[in-house]
Amino acid sequence: MDDTALRFEDLSIDDSLAPLPRFLEYAQSQIALQRLVHVKQLSDITLNVSHDELGPVLDVVKKLENDEEYVVRQHLAEQVVKVGLFALVKCALAEGKYVDEKAPNPLKPAYILELLKDEERRKELKLHELTPYRSLILETCVPLLGRMLSDSSPEVRATASESMTMLPPHIAPNDLGPNILTQILTLSHSDENEELRMTGCGLLGKMAKGVGQDLCKQFVVPEVVSLAEDPVFRVRKQAALNIASICKVAGEEDTKGRLLPAYIRLTRDDMYRVRKACAESIVSVSNVLPHKTRTSLVAHFQALLDDSSKFVRHAALCELGKFISSLTGGEDPIPSALIERFIEMSSVSADADTDQELHFSCAFSFPAVVKAVNKSDGGWEMLKDCFEQLCGSKHSNVRRTLSHSLHCLATTLPKEKVTSDLLHVFEQFLSDIEEVRVGVLKGLAEFLGVLEPKMRESYLHTLTDIFENSSQLNWRMRHIVALQLPSLLLLFSSSSIRTSLLPLIINLVRDPVSSVRSASFHAVSTLLSKDDKKITSEIAGALRELAGSGTFTDRVVFLGVLIVLVETREGR
Repeated sequence: MDDTALRFEDLSIDDSLAPLPRFLEYAQSQIALQRLVHVKQLSDITLNVSHDELGPVLDVVKKLENDEEYVVRQHLAEQVVKVGLFALVKCALAEGKYVDEKAPNPLKPAYILELLKDEERRKELKLHELTPYRSLILETCVPLLGRMLSDSSPEVRATASESMTMLPPHIAPNDLGPNILTQILTLSHSDENEELRMTGCGLLGKMAKGVGQDLCKQFVVPEVVSLAEDPVFRVRKQAALNIASICKVAGEEDTKGRLLPAYIRLTRDDMYRVRKACAESIVSVSNVLPHKTRTSLVAHFQALLDDSSKFVRHAALCELGKFISSLTGGEDPIPSALIERFIEMSSVSADADTDQELHFSCAFSFPAVVKAVNKSDGGWEMLKDCFEQLCGSKHSNVRRTLSHSLHCLATTLPKEKVTSDLLHVFEQFLSDIEEVRVGVLKGLAEFLGVLEPKMRESYLHTLTDIFENSSQLNWRMRHIVALQLPSLLLLFSSSSIRTSLLPLIINLVRDPVSSVRSASFHAVSTLLSKDDKKITSEIAGALRELAGSGTFTDRVVFLGVLIVLVETREGR
């Protein structure tokens, strides 16, 4: 888009024009930037014109389909479905086919997008029963998107694909096959153009759920099986990445009889990029298979772990923890060879970026692996050293990941293991850098809830230390603690609450940051529900002080606390 020689006055827009005339003029401007700006406004224009005025807008849309600038075509592909759907929603509201007293006037794009996302409300709309449905959607939007799916620009094709996935929920069931699926199958049959076959294959995966099981079994399954044997490796790679989405819809018979064999053949493909795609998608495939069938993938996954290509091996290792987790619930125990390979991931040198990524993947999936092997004898003992190595990683993203899941480990392991193997890590992370401490604090109530009451009480100082050792500017830490307080209050005795938590809550209620104050209101409600006379008396005194304060903020806080108290009582 070369508008570099333009002067400022060349870009000026006549703001005196009404929205429709301004769009019609500048969307057809000789200046690409003006066309782009006004194409981005298409959905807004749709809401500002009557149905009769939509014709000229659609005429311009059809011209812009062939715009010389790909970025204009790309944004047109994003907007065209919204134009059709927005116009139909506007029609439904205007004709009283759908009534919503909360609908803004004038209509806003954000309102309609939320409306279309809500499945129940979307069903009430029944857009496919409206008079303009055929002309707007089936005769304008769908054919235009179909042509843009074959655009020379990969950016336009990608955007058109995303837009096409928005349509199935709003299309009449009988129109899905001849209007939507036909467009996709045409792409996947493009013998002369591998790019179009790749686009078609990607859409088969994305649209399988939208077109439904019958059409999926009849057309999508055989097509993707065929594409899995395409002579071009990039098409086979797309098939490997999309088979899992199709398995979800096709049903067990077609999955086991046709799709799974095709996928297994791809794991042995001659091209390493196809095998790498299989390694990246094997967890998704495993998760859609019946539990008793998942173990059939183990041998193929082990082959990927030992692949001749380092790229395939690395991709498989990154998925190893999630794959082990996907086997949970199967009839056979988790193969020890997989667990041993997972443990080895924590001991590889983390100097190179690829090895650091393995450490992160190991840490990320560690709680799920613990849950998968915890029921077996010695499961945690096998993983304990791996855990210690990860906790001592010099890379903060590895420690941060574990800190966010420490409470999950605590609720999975026996209490004695939490005390002996997790407690020192809990203390270590609380003294770590802020991004690691945040993870511990977000799960603080769950972690402390696992400990014995006496030991739990000994960690009350943790909360006060946070406020004493943190900068006043670090309000996010205080906000996290404020959100945890209602759950924490249920864990401690009244005497501990009076001496440690009550002063903390009173301070948070008067915090200089609004979001921290608001987050602490629910803690006040939890305190009052404990029916402790001393606590109630102190809270009442603090509220009276707020109500009679000469500071506007304090009086607003008093009202905020009262609102939460009323809402809580009504909820009960």
